[in-house]
Amino acid sequence: MSRRDIDMRAEHELSLFLDRYFYDRLLQNHKITSYVRITDKKIQLQGIDVMVSTSRKTVNLDEKAQLYYINENLPTFAFEVNFIDRMGNLSPGWLFNDNLLTDYYVLVWPTATHNDLKTIQAEDFTCVECMLIKKNEIIDYLSELGYTSNFIEEIATGLRSQNKYGKHFFKNQNNFYLYFSQPNNYTEQPINIVIRKRLLKQLAFRIYVISKEKLIRIK
Repeated sequence: MSRRDIDMRAEHELSLFLDRYFYDRLLQNHKITSYVRITDKKIQLQGIDVMVSTSRKTVNLDEKAQLYYINENLPTFAFEVNFIDRMGNLSPGWLFNDNLLTDYYVLVWPTATHNDLKTIQAEDFTCVECMLIKKNEIIDYLSELGYTSNFIEEIATGLRSQNKYGKHFFKNQNNFYLYFSQPNNYTEQPINIVIRKRLLKQLAFRIYVISKEKLIRIK
């Protein structure tokens, strides 16, 4: 089984958990009026995993989960700036890709009974922390500090041209940094902007802790 296949099956199992214990509960509690899990690959590639409706509007959610760090509760989350596609071309990552239709990210920090993505099932997840963050909220926050998409991508281009892998810190900034992954770890060689969880909590529209027993809203 390829890494892509492993990722896809693990994401599917997590989606089953979220549907049952998160979105269904929001529906039952009348916090939303409906939701649709997207299965069409073309629509998914537009940055939409779930469409959620309230009495006022419908929004597109893109679920991002730290499936390779189950039970680790990392104090950060990585947002993709750019990557190398299958044709060997440099492509925009999902954070700054204007062609995507994402309104909100659903950032997921999962815990489970084990972390084997080849075999994990929906019921193996025990508790997840979810943050709903508006995509533009992140981009606008960075821009206000001078870290526009063009500026960040310019720095990323410099890192690629010099093969400067690993962390790249910004001067006088400790809430986020760039990380350039080596090709032996990820064939896509993504460059991500890694943002501290403490900042994401400030930017989040909603924060939930979801278990099989209950749904708790933190923010």
